[in-house]
Amino acid sequence: MKLARELRVNKRYSEAWNALSLGHLEKAYGLIRRASAGSTDKQFRQKLLDELHWFQHYKYPELKNISDKTKYEFTLVTTWNHLLTEKDVQDSWALREILSPLLGTSYQLDIDLNSVNKVLGFGDEFLDHNIKQQHQVFLSEFSRVNNLPLLARSLFVRIINCGQVMSGGLSNLRMIGPLETTEIKQAMSELTLHNLVTSELSLSDLLMNKTLRDLKLFSFENGLDAHGSKHQIIQAITSKIHEAKIRHWLYKHDASSYVRPLVRDFQSVKKYFYGASSELFLYLRWLRETKYLGKSIEAIENEKQAQINAYSYRPLDPYRRFARNRTRVKSVRKTKRMQTISEMWNVECDKFLLMAAEKYAWDLELNIIDAINSQAPSERIVEIKSFCNNDLNLIDFCYKRLRDLGVDIHKPKLLTCEGCGINYFGWSIEKGIAERVGYQIYFCKQCYVKAFWGSRDATKDKEKMLEHLYNVANVLGTVPTGTYRNRNLNLSNLTKENHISLVKTLIDMPAYKEYVEKFGSWLQALILAGVLENGTQRTGRGIRSIANDGHVCNSLAERTIDDWLSAHRIQHEKEPEYPYHMYLNTTKMRADWQVRDIMIEYAGLMSEPSYAAKIKAKQELANEFHLQIIVIEPQDILDLDKKLKLLTVNGIL
Repeated sequence: MKLARELRVNKRYSEAWNALSLGHLEKAYGLIRRASAGSTDKQFRQKLLDELHWFQHYKYPELKNISDKTKYEFTLVTTWNHLLTEKDVQDSWALREILSPLLGTSYQLDIDLNSVNKVLGFGDEFLDHNIKQQHQVFLSEFSRVNNLPLLARSLFVRIINCGQVMSGGLSNLRMIGPLETTEIKQAMSELTLHNLVTSELSLSDLLMNKTLRDLKLFSFENGLDAHGSKHQIIQAITSKIHEAKIRHWLYKHDASSYVRPLVRDFQSVKKYFYGASSELFLYLRWLRETKYLGKSIEAIENEKQAQINAYSYRPLDPYRRFARNRTRVKSVRKTKRMQTISEMWNVECDKFLLMAAEKYAWDLELNIIDAINSQAPSERIVEIKSFCNNDLNLIDFCYKRLRDLGVDIHKPKLLTCEGCGINYFGWSIEKGIAERVGYQIYFCKQCYVKAFWGSRDATKDKEKMLEHLYNVANVLGTVPTGTYRNRNLNLSNLTKENHISLVKTLIDMPAYKEYVEKFGSWLQALILAGVLENGTQRTGRGIRSIANDGHVCNSLAERTIDDWLSAHRIQHEKEPEYPYHMYLNTTKMRADWQVRDIMIEYAGLMSEPSYAAKIKAKQELANEFHLQIIVIEPQDILDLDKKLKLLTVNGIL
């Protein structure tokens, strides 16, 4: 039945696309509605058809340097996608990629997208400001794609978008859509015929789709002590484990089929496709708001502000969204299990329950089992938990017992924020934040969000920034790392005084990137703030310090090399990325330095197998791209003139 329905839906989508291609918009709408079981409201139908007619007949004058055929295809795809999204169709595979009509053409958008993006409010990261340069780079590579049928181009864009950089571009066919339809099969054949994709994948290709952890575990289970990059571990697996055993393991964990796009630099192509598609999406959104609906810039901004206000934080809301109001505890059934729990319960259990209710309050239901596991004061409560096998009977009994003891944990506490001074209910603080502060809540949600994730209103004054950094280190009693704020910062063990002092400091403290922009590096900021003694930081890998040219060095040996380069006036880049490679480099490996086309590595831990394997992987990668690489080991530090002689011989000074 399910297969028959899928075939019927696919057929109707195909018929709808053909009808739209011939200009029969109403017929296409009817077929889509039947396929998706959409609304039959006449008013909605007429409104949608009017909008679709407008998009179908709009001339798109903002699109320059394209042929009439390309403009027609763009109009067709725009109308089709609008039809599907307005009908709330869940089958996203039926959409046509908006970039596909323009792929391989020298199109230009005559519109200020930065201003449009600012008005529509999609965020600064939504647009890629280098997209024009990328468009010129990939124009010649994809010019041959433009001669393919539109569906084949759309399928190609989707394969790129679904591909994973970490697995060398492999794309799961389940994510692309049903391949049973004649049209999709034909489109895939076209792509294969023109050497744009391949489904003939080797064992190494399929293993690239696995995580490094899975590969290490598989190799360990089969008696291999594999180290190094993913590519090196895959080489060890394919050379020492029988092919049938590998394929059995692959199929056991994932029976999916994959294809791989045949492009030179998959990472760059994927980034380009995303950037170009984002621009076109923004352009179409702007057309709808300003051209079709005729809204002014002021009206759009007012609507955006109204949407923000509708979802804004309400500190006095009389409920907690995720807490379940367990009113049924008043009539808990007297089952045999509940009677047994009652008989096992004692005074020590009551003390534990009251302590847990005081700490977790409205989130008791979410944390009762964890509380028993981590801090149960008596063996009896542990025995009861084991008897209940973590089911809801224990939670129901706890709520009933609290009611018998006269404790109402759903009664909100009205508090005053120590930061902004507003009144708020304690249960307006979401669980994630409440856990990070150990349910000792002294600030409203907005202030905690600013403290943990940063605020646009934070200070820009350098002296205050350094003062805040010193205060944070002083309260925490440790040197804060660049990621301490959003990953490891937990205030549950702080006193009330330190808790309040730290959060107030963090509210006015800029994010990590602001410190890097102002002071050059996080380490330099720590030194200037007086957090580090002697201007160095001791880590598990060495002593971090600042070189004479301002570069951050992770060990004293690195600093010696960096200072040697500076003393010899050799222009060098610190921690440059190696080129992307679908097998050898999917994780953005970095060198320690780069001098023109020469990569320099300081290898201080070659005695560790995993470290030595990583250096070997970098050497293989450098050879693949015909880059020279110099590996400096600890014994070479005393004679850098000899080890780095190549830099002076080549006239790089």
